[in-house]
Amino acid sequence: FLVLTACASLPDDKNLKNHAQSVASASTLSSASLLQRAKLKLQKGKTESLNLYAPSYFENAQNAYQEAREAYQDKDDKDDIKELTQLSIEYIDSGLRNKKVVKDTLKKSLKHRQLLRTLKAHKHFPQAFDIIEERFLELVKSIEQRKLDAALTAERDVLKEMSTLEVKTIGFTHLSKAEEMLSKAQQQDAQQLLPNTYQQTINKLAAARVFIGKNPRKKSKINKLTKSCLFASQRLFYLARQAKRLEDMEASNIEKYVLSRAEQLQRINTAAKQADVGNLSFNDQSLILAEQIKKQNNKNKRTQKSKKKITPEELDKWKRKVVLLQREVKRLRKKLK
Repeated sequence: FLVLTACASLPDDKNLKNHAQSVASASTLSSASLLQRAKLKLQKGKTESLNLYAPSYFENAQNAYQEAREAYQDKDDKDDIKELTQLSIEYIDSGLRNKKVVKDTLKKSLKHRQLLRTLKAHKHFPQAFDIIEERFLELVKSIEQRKLDAALTAERDVLKEMSTLEVKTIGFTHLSKAEEMLSKAQQQDAQQLLPNTYQQTINKLAAARVFIGKNPRKKSKINKLTKSCLFASQRLFYLARQAKRLEDMEASNIEKYVLSRAEQLQRINTAAKQADVGNLSFNDQSLILAEQIKKQNNKNKRTQKSKKKITPEELDKWKRKVVLLQREVKRLRKKLK
C-alpha cells in the first residue's frame, strides 16, 4: 500500500485503502479526470463541514489529494496517482458517514454549540470558545475511533463548560451597558456622594447576574432585568454627576445653578399650558405640574374614547342587547295586566 505522510490513523484505514486500490485499478478514467472528481469531493467535504464532523477523515482526504496532485505534476506512476486520488474520495465518503454518527450521538453538545454561536460567544470570548471547540473536536475524534461510549461520557463535562460560557455570554451581552454606566458613575464618586443609591444599583446588578446564572433561557425575564439594571445605572450616573457638580461648585455659581433648575421646571410648565408658578418651591411646582398633566391625560383619554368608531361586531352586540331588553319589557307588561 501507499503510505500517506502526516496522516491520522483511523480504524478503517486498511479497508479504505483496499477499496481505493480496487476501484482505481478497475477505473477507465484518466488520472486528470479522477483528480477533478476528487477535487469536487473535497469541495463537498468543506460544504458539509467535515472539518467539524470528521476532522481526521477530512485531513487525510486533503493529504491524499495533495500527494496525488504533486505526483501528477511530477509525472509519477499513473496507478499510484489514481490510487491516491481514489483514496482521497474514499476518505470523504467515510467522513460523511462519520458526520451522521456524530449528529446522532452528540445531539446535546451540537445544539449547545449552535446556541453559543447564536449568542456570539466566539466573538465576545474567543479564547474560552476555542477551548470548548477543542474539547468538542476531541469528542468527534473519539467517535472517529469508534469510541462512542467514551465520547458520551466525556460530553458531560463539555456540556458543563458550554453552560458556563453561555451564562457568561448572556451576562455580558445583557449587562455590559449597565456595567459601563456604573463605571462612569464610579468615576463621578457615586459611591461616596450617593452611597445608598449606589448600593441599590450594585444590588440590582448582582441580583440580575444570579438570576441569569440560574435561568439563562428565560429571555423575557432577563430582558426586563436588563432594562431595569440599565435604567438604575443611568440614573445613578446622572445623579452622581449632579452631586459632583454641587460638591465642586463655587459660591459665585450657586445662583446660576438654581436659576437653571427653575428654567427647567418653567419649560415643563409652559408645555403643560399652566399659569406661571415660579413663585413656589421646586417641590410645589412639581406637584402642580404633575396634577395638571394628569388632568390633561384623562381629558385626552375621554376624547379618544368618544371619537372611537364602533365596529360591526360591537353594533351586533348592542342589537342583541336591545332585543333582549325589548323581550323583558313585554314580559313585564304582561305581568302588569
